[in-house]
Amino acid sequence: MHTSVPVILLGAALCVASALGLGIALIDVLRLEFRKGEKAVLAFIVGSAVLSDIVFVLAAAGWARKGVFIILSALVLVACFFAHRRSLPSLPAKPIPRVWMIVSVLIVAAFSWFYISNALAPETSSDGIHYHLGLVAQYARVHGFEPNTTNLYASLPQGLEMLFLVAFSVGKHSSAALVHCAFLFALALAMLRYSQRYGMPIAGVCGALLIFAAPVVGIDAASAYNDVAAACVVFGTFYVLQVWMDELSFRLAALAGLCAGFAYAIKYSAGLAVIYGLGLICFRLRHQWRSMARSCAVFLLFACTSVAPWVLKNLVYVGNPVAPLFNRVFPNPYVTPDFEDILRAGLRHWNQLQLTGMPLEVTVRGYRPTGLFGWVYLLAPVGLLALWRKQGRHLMLAAIVFTSPVLFNKGSRFLIPAAPFFSLAMGIVLARLPLLAGTVVLAHAVTSFPPVLSKYCHPWAWRLTSAPWSAALRITPEERYIIARISEYPVSKMLEARVPPGARVYSFDPIAQSYCARDVVACWWGAENIRLRDTLQLPLTNEYRPMLRLTFRFSARPLYGIRVVQTAAGTDIWKISELRLMHLGIELPEGVTWHATANPSPWNADLAVDRRPITYWRANQVLFPGMFYEVTFGGSRQTIDSVVLDCPNNEGHIRLRLDGEAEPGRWDIIQKSSESANLSPTFDLRRSATGELKRCGVPYILISPGSYIERDVRSDPEAWGLAPVDNVAGWYLYRIV
Repeated sequence: MHTSVPVILLGAALCVASALGLGIALIDVLRLEFRKGEKAVLAFIVGSAVLSDIVFVLAAAGWARKGVFIILSALVLVACFFAHRRSLPSLPAKPIPRVWMIVSVLIVAAFSWFYISNALAPETSSDGIHYHLGLVAQYARVHGFEPNTTNLYASLPQGLEMLFLVAFSVGKHSSAALVHCAFLFALALAMLRYSQRYGMPIAGVCGALLIFAAPVVGIDAASAYNDVAAACVVFGTFYVLQVWMDELSFRLAALAGLCAGFAYAIKYSAGLAVIYGLGLICFRLRHQWRSMARSCAVFLLFACTSVAPWVLKNLVYVGNPVAPLFNRVFPNPYVTPDFEDILRAGLRHWNQLQLTGMPLEVTVRGYRPTGLFGWVYLLAPVGLLALWRKQGRHLMLAAIVFTSPVLFNKGSRFLIPAAPFFSLAMGIVLARLPLLAGTVVLAHAVTSFPPVLSKYCHPWAWRLTSAPWSAALRITPEERYIIARISEYPVSKMLEARVPPGARVYSFDPIAQSYCARDVVACWWGAENIRLRDTLQLPLTNEYRPMLRLTFRFSARPLYGIRVVQTAAGTDIWKISELRLMHLGIELPEGVTWHATANPSPWNADLAVDRRPITYWRANQVLFPGMFYEVTFGGSRQTIDSVVLDCPNNEGHIRLRLDGEAEPGRWDIIQKSSESANLSPTFDLRRSATGELKRCGVPYILISPGSYIERDVRSDPEAWGLAPVDNVAGWYLYRIV
């Protein structure tokens, strides 16, 4: 693989120029006036929203191709030229003192040396290679969207990834990272222009430099992530709303709505911008009900241009408009409520980090929350002294609103959208003593400079450590640089070489998906993935084996159906390996009109009546009274005298009752409890496990080092029905025979 630097720069430039051109054209068409320097930065933000929506439509139509994007960019630039010719003149802004200009240029140049070199170097960030660009690479291969129900990240809104897709189609990974890096420069410039508008340029310089030099902001911006872009768009929403509060223009409300909707499209947590915007509009027009209703309607209408595409995509593909969240409200077979609970708990208690320990962790250590902002943010409470100014009050309110996601995810990256507001509030206070302000900014810049930062932060803190210009300029070959930083990169290349296109591979660990043109089903990225993982682990553990038999015995009676009802509450997950209906000791054969269902989780109900002990139905929620498993006989009656359930032996907390459908629609209680007996496993399920994967359309298994079944498979692959294909770096690829 090799992408030249000019091509990389071209890919990023096409995307940035298209966004800027669309924004300028939109602002000119709306006949909006901004002060000097404001128009360009706001045009980039709103133009990015428009470009993202256009690319979404192209991807949905299957037209996401490099040639189409190049033509689109050319048309945008032509349209921008003609629209700009009739634009209104910019209004003057309060100038920045010369000494502060010099300080700003020096600090920005020093940190840009690291940011641009890392963004231009081959992409090696964890989330970037696994799913941000992994999904973008998939869209580029198939020229648009396709259903992807085994990757929960495919259901997240991907507004920024649509911009990445434009850049990636031309210049691959580094072009996408450069696009994200551009949002950091736009954020700093937007903070500066906002402060100039309201007559506080020194505060703006301070705030912009504090955020620009923050270590976690720098590495995030230099990677193909989305947090810095979210922060930029959130601040853009705030900025336009502040101007709207002065002018009360419906056109500004439309522009603010467009920004807020794009914030949602980038990241769910940034979608707070929509709520914040509506709240601000309602407060400002609280005594003008008609104007309030019209302004809110305009704001929401334009916000929906970016929100609606992702809601509709999720409804079509996974049946949940806000997937992968709220799966109890929008039940679906792709992400289960119990997995969502585990995911939420893990993020809420990230690395066992408590709220009381966060101040030091996110400022000077940076290990447990994965990243740090620098010691200066310990002074964030100083921003409360800015409440004496109207702008200070608005900044602190926004800071509180956009800090709230930290209650659900304690990763430092989730604080990035709030950081600009804290930075500007601190800047307002510090600017009253310019000498102190300059000292604090310089101290922050020096202590956040990568070579200095490493001397006091945690050794594993997520940060930039060097400026890899040799790799950025492709003097060091791309593959050599990537292999040194991504252990699974050779695995991706092995899969491309040994697995035919279109064949799926099951893996116990994610791989560098953005560098692999094969469909890899990672073990915990979806409900089906987790079921297959448990299927493979079942032969080596008793946790899921059918080792408990529950039997309901009663006098023989004809029934239209049976329903096993669970009546207990608890934290267990109800599972049924096999359900059998008996009469006179003989199992009834399943009729073609029989129908199995369940509540919750009806989608895999047939797994409990498939006569394959390797599979089982799973409720996918913790126990609650009223959940049931049901078999009906298609309108006919069957004579039954017992119902037998084989379950895993960890079902001790369930309490079951048997109901029967004696007449159509009438369910009577047959038995309030069951007899229980222990079973002993008498057969090997290894071949059955791999056979189940093959039945589900997964003919290859990738065994990673340290995975649960690694030792057993490697010692006797034939017992599993596996044929070795290849191995690299301790990863073994097998084909199911």
